Amino acid sequence: MLISFTVENWKSFLEPATLNMVASREKQHLDRVPHIPEHKLRLLPVTALYGGNASGKTNLVDALTFARELVVEGTRPDEPIAVQPFLLDPKATQRPSTFTFELLIGNTCYQFGFSVTRTGVEHEWLTEIKRTIEKPIYKREGHIYNLTVKGKDKKLWKMVSEATRDNQLFLTTAVDFNLGLPKIFFDWFRDSLRIISPSTSFRGFTNSIETSATFINLVSSFISEIDTGIMKLETQEIKEDMSYIQKGYPDVFSKSHEGKNIAVILGEDNYVVQEKNGNSSYKKIVSQHIDIEGNEVSFDFSQESSGTRRSLTIIPSFAILSRQNSERLLVIDELDRSLHTLLTKYLMEMFLNSVTHESRSQLIFTTHDVLLMDQDLLRRDEMWVTERDRQGRSTLISFSDYKDIRYDKDIRKSYLQGRLGGIPRILLSRTILPRKTKPVDGVE
Repeated sequence: MLISFTVENWKSFLEPATLNMVASREKQHLDRVPHIPEHKLRLLPVTALYGGNASGKTNLVDALTFARELVVEGTRPDEPIAVQPFLLDPKATQRPSTFTFELLIGNTCYQFGFSVTRTGVEHEWLTEIKRTIEKPIYKREGHIYNLTVKGKDKKLWKMVSEATRDNQLFLTTAVDFNLGLPKIFFDWFRDSLRIISPSTSFRGFTNSIETSATFINLVSSFISEIDTGIMKLETQEIKEDMSYIQKGYPDVFSKSHEGKNIAVILGEDNYVVQEKNGNSSYKKIVSQHIDIEGNEVSFDFSQESSGTRRSLTIIPSFAILSRQNSERLLVIDELDRSLHTLLTKYLMEMFLNSVTHESRSQLIFTTHDVLLMDQDLLRRDEMWVTERDRQGRSTLISFSDYKDIRYDKDIRKSYLQGRLGGIPRILLSRTILPRKTKPVDGVE
């Protein structure tokens, strides 16, 4: 689980900004706040990020995305690190950007972080956080490593540090050598951290439709409940030659995928390619509707509304998040994009109704949907706002930091009136609406 995430000198975040998932002392919805008795911690299952356009919400999600990709994908030799420091301060462009995670993995708390420039990793560290002390596991300062591991593994850890390139994280290199503890963190970034952007298409959705009857039933049940007009989803075999799909994805199809399903997204349509005995078969997802005479009619997925496609992109993630043993952190940028406000609230309620003291899954999302800004749904410490000042610097503030917001207050009204920040500053004096002018030659 995520305890906190801090970012510094990244896009609009010049100063350190921390998203803290530790629950405050308030009593609202306490029955659904996961409890970590070993550390006397209560961690929030959900965080909603509000803010005006260009206030920094997406930049925070991008910071998580960048960190995940740097850990999981790594870099090529001599490739610059794609870091994006704060550009409105010339001094900041010369300083590293820093990303710090506090994580609960199993029953142990850790802090993992790194500072990078385009040319390399300047700092990297992993520390175990105990109740009373912090125990460093490794610390990197440029080329210098302080490794606390002892015994027969010490020599291997030292060899890995020497093999790590300037532009690569030690954590990423260590996975290739099967070092135990770094592998646990790598797996968290790869498997537990899931990020959905407004343009994300979920390939796992395509494969699940093809291979899992349980998943098909789940999705079909959901789409009928939200009144999309779709009776069910299924895959349909394509008879014509579709070999251009492989040609369009040479990296994907350069290796043999004998007997496996490969999900491919072209435009708004989803395809499944299967290779067997040297031959390829092609299927695509179609939705079944009922016409006015009661007959089934197939629609290409691209013919469905953007809201329907968006909901089907995030349904599988919400379903996985709501499972009893899930330990996933789901981050969604613009949760309400193309979705009706009541549908967005329904998804939120579906997840929160599954959360108990024993749950270990979390949801972080950005939104403009003020219907969700409801203390009957969310706690004050589960609602945050990003604010950008006139120098272009973003800050991150929890609603629980405002002392005058009581548990029974209409928080939505205060937000829209600008009392909590995070709303756009509309410069009425610079309106683009045309001014009225006098008629010309009698023409109105």
